[in-house]
Amino acid sequence: MVDPKQQPPSPGGNEETVVRSPPSPEVPDTTPAGTTPAGRAGEPGEGRRHHSSGAAIDPSSLRRVRIAVAAETRSPAAADDATHFAGHAPPSSKAAPSTHIGPYQLLGRLGQGGMGVVYRGRHAETGQTAAIKTIFNASELTIASIRREIYALGRLRHPGVVRIVDQGVSDGLPWYAMELLEGRTLQTCIQEIWHEVRSAETTPLSAPDTRPGAAAPRSAAPRDAIRHMFTLIRRLCAPLAYLHGQGIVHRDLKPANVFLRDGDLPVLVDLGIAGSFGGAEGREELAVDREVMGTLAYMAPEQILGKLADARADLYALGCLLYQCLTGTTPFPSTPESELGRHHLRTAPEPPSSRAPHVPPELDALVLRLLAKEPRDRLGYAEDVARALEALGADPHDPLPLPRPAPYLYRPKLTGRDAILRRLGREIDALIDRRRGGKVLVGGESGAGKTRLIMEVARDAKMRGAAVMTGRCVAIGADDGAVKAAPLHLFRSCLIEAADRCRALGAAETERIFGDRGKALEPYEASLADLPYAKERPPLPPLPAQAARARLFRCMREVLCAMAEAAPLLLLLDDLQWADELSLGLLAELSVGSLRAAGVLVLGAYRMDELRPELDDMARAPEVLSVELGRLTQESAGAMAREMLALPESPRHFDELLFRHSAGNPFFIAEYLHMAIDAGLLSRDAAGAWQTEALERAMAMPMPRSLEGLITRRLRALHPASAELAQIAAVLGRELDGALLLGVAGVDEEAWMEALRELRMRQIFEEAGEGRLRFVHDKIREIAYKQIPEERLRALHRRAAERIEATLAEDAADRAPVLAHHFSRAGVHDKAIAHLTAAGDRARSVYANSDAIALYRAAIAEMGRRAEAGGPPGLQRDAERAALEERLGDVLAITGKQDDARRAYVEALSRLDPAARVDRARLHRKRGKTWETHLEHAQALAAYADADASLGLDEPTEGRSEAWWHEWMQAKIDRLEVYYFMGQLDALRAQVEAIQPMVERYAAPVRQAQFFYGLMLMQIRIERYQASELTVRHVRSFVAASEATGDPELIASAHFSGGFAHLWHGALDAAEAYLVSSLEAAERMGNVIVQSRALTYRTMIRRLRRERAEVRAMALRSLAVATAGHMRDYMGAAEAHLAWCAWSEGAPEEEIVRRASAALHFWTELPAPFPFEWTARLVLLAVHLGRGRLAAAAEQAAALRDVKQHRFPGALDERLEQAAAGGGGPPEASRAALEALVAAARDHGYL
Repeated sequence: MVDPKQQPPSPGGNEETVVRSPPSPEVPDTTPAGTTPAGRAGEPGEGRRHHSSGAAIDPSSLRRVRIAVAAETRSPAAADDATHFAGHAPPSSKAAPSTHIGPYQLLGRLGQGGMGVVYRGRHAETGQTAAIKTIFNASELTIASIRREIYALGRLRHPGVVRIVDQGVSDGLPWYAMELLEGRTLQTCIQEIWHEVRSAETTPLSAPDTRPGAAAPRSAAPRDAIRHMFTLIRRLCAPLAYLHGQGIVHRDLKPANVFLRDGDLPVLVDLGIAGSFGGAEGREELAVDREVMGTLAYMAPEQILGKLADARADLYALGCLLYQCLTGTTPFPSTPESELGRHHLRTAPEPPSSRAPHVPPELDALVLRLLAKEPRDRLGYAEDVARALEALGADPHDPLPLPRPAPYLYRPKLTGRDAILRRLGREIDALIDRRRGGKVLVGGESGAGKTRLIMEVARDAKMRGAAVMTGRCVAIGADDGAVKAAPLHLFRSCLIEAADRCRALGAAETERIFGDRGKALEPYEASLADLPYAKERPPLPPLPAQAARARLFRCMREVLCAMAEAAPLLLLLDDLQWADELSLGLLAELSVGSLRAAGVLVLGAYRMDELRPELDDMARAPEVLSVELGRLTQESAGAMAREMLALPESPRHFDELLFRHSAGNPFFIAEYLHMAIDAGLLSRDAAGAWQTEALERAMAMPMPRSLEGLITRRLRALHPASAELAQIAAVLGRELDGALLLGVAGVDEEAWMEALRELRMRQIFEEAGEGRLRFVHDKIREIAYKQIPEERLRALHRRAAERIEATLAEDAADRAPVLAHHFSRAGVHDKAIAHLTAAGDRARSVYANSDAIALYRAAIAEMGRRAEAGGPPGLQRDAERAALEERLGDVLAITGKQDDARRAYVEALSRLDPAARVDRARLHRKRGKTWETHLEHAQALAAYADADASLGLDEPTEGRSEAWWHEWMQAKIDRLEVYYFMGQLDALRAQVEAIQPMVERYAAPVRQAQFFYGLMLMQIRIERYQASELTVRHVRSFVAASEATGDPELIASAHFSGGFAHLWHGALDAAEAYLVSSLEAAERMGNVIVQSRALTYRTMIRRLRRERAEVRAMALRSLAVATAGHMRDYMGAAEAHLAWCAWSEGAPEEEIVRRASAALHFWTELPAPFPFEWTARLVLLAVHLGRGRLAAAAEQAAALRDVKQHRFPGALDERLEQAAAGGGGPPEASRAALEALVAAARDHGYL
């Protein structure tokens, strides 16, 4: 960065402040002394690039903008015969680092910027000289986008726009050659005129003007010189209008970038930062952090703010340029660089006449209108500026014939949404001012403007200091509901942004944001493995599905909260109707309470016409702010159309007709206007006025009455090659890789580029960044897809699948859903089944169970289609189907759909070979578990008997396989649980005695651990949680067998069981040791379930010891962990312990009852009773007794007599029985019995 204080002012008294990044550290700056560094006035545009994510310009403070002041140090005379390309300084005499780029021999460096370097070159064959620009810091992913931009610029054909004469790739990086222009720039012309004026000036006698950016009045320039300048600016409007008609905005218009060919024909140069703009017909890009590019002295307010700049940003710069021609200075010439952006945003410039005599009022008005802060208040088109200058005396003639610019539409201001913006603005106020987060969901039909709305809100939040992260769901198939994007796809961009922050800020930030959490998130974003922490930390141990899912959600939530610590965080999520199951699950898990506390505001948008039940439930939740975006009124629709056409008023009847045909849908409005332009029904006449009569006549007659009809008409107007490319892209999806599209299209690159150029010009495609393309709106893709004939559709899907397989093999896991979709649509059943199964397995492995169910069912349906087409032989087909049905049944069982799971197992059994004994036994056993879960014990025992029969032997023998042993023992253990629940204790003991010796003799440690865990669990239930010595022996055997396996998860669970059993055996010290070990292991693994259990019963130990302070601290910790894991049983236990703390310290009754009642409420929502309800009920009993409410107290005692509740030890159980029985007796006896119970509970530590 150049120190502004070290830069001399330019001869014209004009400082040019440019937004730029420092040169790339990989490329040494070999520019000799006396040559202006790139990115300053007169050098390549890539130096003037700055990412607004790092330094957005705040209206109240520009300190986050990195600026450098550049000045011309050459005298006007020295510039006369200088060599110029894009205003470059004279060529360097020092040789370039490389001798050739493409066919060009490099003669020297002309300049260097933040992204590229420009050389003077000579073509090896023709000898033609050119300016050669190459990009040196583009990533592999951005090169494709850069090459497409180069191609689009290369197709420009206008005498007023510098020509790109060649382009290619050298050493993997794109380059392009431009005509090398020799001569003068407009900058030189301005300096010459005002140098002469300044030389003739004397110091004014009046007091200096102290207004912002004010300059002393100057003498007038010669009238002929000013008229010549008018004419140059008038002629400059033609190439500018041509660029705008091609959908291109220059973004760095200034005198140094206007070359004067033959002295009087302006040529626009330095298109290095030119960008596309596309009006408002397209679906908005979800991008808040746009690059701020350009020269700050000429930069429009919207450009400074990082908003989407359209042609009117160039017209603002043209106003600055015209101001400079008239006065010799820019509008704010004496402004320090730190204040320059502020003045562009807020300060009205002084009229040119205040600085230069003889500027007429009409010219003042024209300049000030161009310098309006709001784009809609400026003149709308460069042609309009040209006509205004002609009226003021500019020469209307052009030295060469010029092509007429194409008409175009503007992106309108958001209209008709004021009330919704105010409501959302209050949420942003709370986020910024009070760090209060929340959850807001915006719903609306397709094309209603949801993305635009949330973008506007996000930009406001960002300008006020909030951090903004974005995520967007994608649709893989137009009508394939089973196939979703990769699990957690919605949050992948958030993970990438967090990782980028860590790479930039180092190890301490990496530890703060990710820590141990990164390992849990790596399966969802592979780039996290490249962070330094990844190599230092071991993999996390596997967990059961529920615990692993809870760990994942906790880790992602904590990463978002960590990102919000530096600044309030707005999380912008779009297209939620296409979200994968895991993303929706995480979104639901982000409770409003936790978001509020962390300062995270989730703002999501979804299509209401594709609303999914889980999203509907989320939107209806009382704590979620749900906003519905309706259609526009006729007044708002008309305002939108006027903004798109840059019209102050609508033609008569135009608004009414447009509203009638569009029904107020913003996308529909834009499609009508674009269709009208494409069909020639809407055009600008020679005077610059929009001619709407033809459109009005057409709208009065039958026209396409649907959005589909309009889009179809637009697609049919394309060149055949472009239409074919659009159809191929529609097959590939809403957003697609450009290289993949080229490969599937199978055409040469130039033909592809030309078709792509038309599709972008016609607003069918837009750039999506990093080499990717995107349909401007998904409705365009849907309709293009529908128009493809069936046979061709199958062929295109097959070509797409085969290309993906050939080129993207390294992403096979994430690509499985995409490949499955394409192969299925292509009718390649075997591959479709394989990829659907792989995608289902992947979804199941990352706990996206609903997605897994949908994918397995899709694979089964594909098997049916294969069978109809004459698939593989019967045995092979049946074996594949059986395996898939079992996979489906397993996931259905996990998600609680036991009836569906049982049907899947039965279907699998019907297809299995009778000789597959172990497989059949496993399916029978799983079928039995579905009955057992529904307490259908007789059916469960029958299924377990079928499992035994399938194995063929009742007694195990040596030499059996591990799979055989597993099924034999598991069926026995499952049967024990059924005996317990049926109350058949004799059968249970007989079964244990029969199988225990076999287990101890033959079974592996993991099977022994399962067996002893089952025994311990059933024994302690039989004893109603008063653990006997037998139970303790069982649990010690369980611990020993678990430790022999070396499995950390199993060991942690076993140690918890050890603590639990010893606690109710009365061995509190031993219980504490086991629970501490379990808790520490669970915290290392991130197993929230085991953490919550261990904390709950450690709190119980402290309560039995009456350690109130420790109970409170541990209960609060337990409540937080249980809440994070949605474990209502342990949330209730924590509330019960806090109620006891309140009661024991004499807190008000209201607080005690609130806590205890909250505990009971949590427990009533459980599928089975929580056995330790005494933790809350004894407290309530004591409160009621103290208030003389004997019946209420006795009711609590009676509830504790339930056989599913913990049996109190000895005398305390007797006191409970007496208190419960005395509830209906004399008050004195009832009171005495209750008081005796409270006293005994105190003695035993229960109260």
